[in-house]
Amino acid sequence: MADPEQSLRDWMGDTQTGCARVEDASGSELLVFLMGGDIMAAHGPADGPAIVRRLQHAGALTESQAKDLVAEMTPEEGWEGALWGQVPEELLGDALEGRFRQVLVEFLSAKAKPTFEAMDAVFVENIQLGHDSAALLDEMVALRDAVADLSAQRDSLILRAGDVEPRDPAEARLVDLCEPEVRLVDLLDESEEEVAATLARVCALVEEGVFQVDTGFDLFGEEAPAVEEAPAVEEAPAVEEAPAVEEA
Repeated sequence: MADPEQSLRDWMGDTQTGCARVEDASGSELLVFLMGGDIMAAHGPADGPAIVRRLQHAGALTESQAKDLVAEMTPEEGWEGALWGQVPEELLGDALEGRFRQVLVEFLSAKAKPTFEAMDAVFVENIQLGHDSAALLDEMVALRDAVADLSAQRDSLILRAGDVEPRDPAEARLVDLCEPEVRLVDLLDESEEEVAATLARVCALVEEGVFQVDTGFDLFGEEAPAVEEAPAVEEAPAVEEAPAVEEA
């Protein structure tokens, strides 16, 4: 069965125009749009609310503003138009690109067989231009592979602040979320970056000592083996006392 990565490479190589579809583990549909073999857009099941949540965590939107924006997003009206003018353009552009890259990683991580629907042209939300599609695909495959082990432990891994100070505001915000400790899955939900980007940053920060993880887990694999206790030392047998000598 063709996997999403190879299928996407084949459709790109054939300079196809249309929509590649695959289901993720939850049954949600992930879409990647190609135009003449170039990756133009990538859509997930809840892109608009996801972008709003990241902008809120970045401090660009209040909780009330975020709720109002999500309420304005409908299947008929879409979600991208509701966002323009609400936050600085550069910040929104970064959030849109981050979502595009995240959905690509999720598409490449899917286990189901993808399908392709040919189209005459692509007119969808969050069109991304200016990249080399082949290089982008290679980068997203490398990112998927780099964070796979850490992602598999997201529900049980506990993070704490390490001894090394964060180097920039983005790192400092993540460290603040770890006081006194936080599950990785909760950190991912509160991060201003998308999941794959946050996982990559966490990997680097653990290696640098900015984060510490539970000692029961290996950051890049299975649970660490339990430390065997040293065998107990047997006590020497008690020395019997000599019988008392009777006085003459």
